[in-house]
Amino acid sequence: MLTESALARTFSPPAYTDPYECVEEYRRVMEWASHHPESGSSAAASALDLPRGRIRPWLNGGKPDAVHAIETARELGWFDATLTNERGHAFALLSAGVLSGGSISAESYEVRFAVDDDSVTDTLECALDMLDCGSTFVNVDAAHRATELTPHEHTVLLGRALVALGLPHGSKPNSDLSLPEWLTDAPLSVRAAWAELYLLNRATGRSDQDLVQVQETGRSAAYRRELASFFESLGGGSVTLAGENAVTLSAETARVLGFSRDGPYRRDDD
Repeated sequence: MLTESALARTFSPPAYTDPYECVEEYRRVMEWASHHPESGSSAAASALDLPRGRIRPWLNGGKPDAVHAIETARELGWFDATLTNERGHAFALLSAGVLSGGSISAESYEVRFAVDDDSVTDTLECALDMLDCGSTFVNVDAAHRATELTPHEHTVLLGRALVALGLPHGSKPNSDLSLPEWLTDAPLSVRAAWAELYLLNRATGRSDQDLVQVQETGRSAAYRRELASFFESLGGGSVTLAGENAVTLSAETARVLGFSRDGPYRRDDD
């Protein structure tokens, strides 16, 4: 799922068209230095045809930010995440949390999740724990502000990892929003858990109907069609676009996914 190159490309080091080239260049310099321990930055720059001012800090113990991020992510085991193990499942659930009720700051990459449902809170806390981030609540006592859950540790690194996995940062309605590419190929259990969390955050219904609607105000018709197709692939019934903002899950689909009137996850407007 998560790759070194994708994580590195969430950075913008100067003088590089591709940020991952900075990582590869740093490693090349360190490899050369390991074979020439008595040589300095001038010799390294000449041998590798690189600017001395760029590599001198590296030979003095400095590292590019992307290298720091990659090393920490590796220590946390994030590059071992797959769609069939617990770390990958955790990343998948957090992606559902971002798209349905969270945000990743465009400037700082800080990730936050709005939480007003115990099941959503428990699921996100478990996912954050699985990735060794822990969690903490913010705005708990703030009037007129939603309670949010945020990682206790590695919050910026996690935000970058989620962006590397295809999640948006900054304003979701104004971005080119789409579901993560890897979600389509995820095991059924992962896709079902993803759908459950997403719907817990956004689905509402009426007490006299089994069908539910998901409000996607400001999001493109293309995204809503993609979302409808995803839910339809899980539920077996129809999922359609309603007006300019909503996605409607038929009664059959809602029943299969546990969101019918008698389902375990249902929340109604009235």
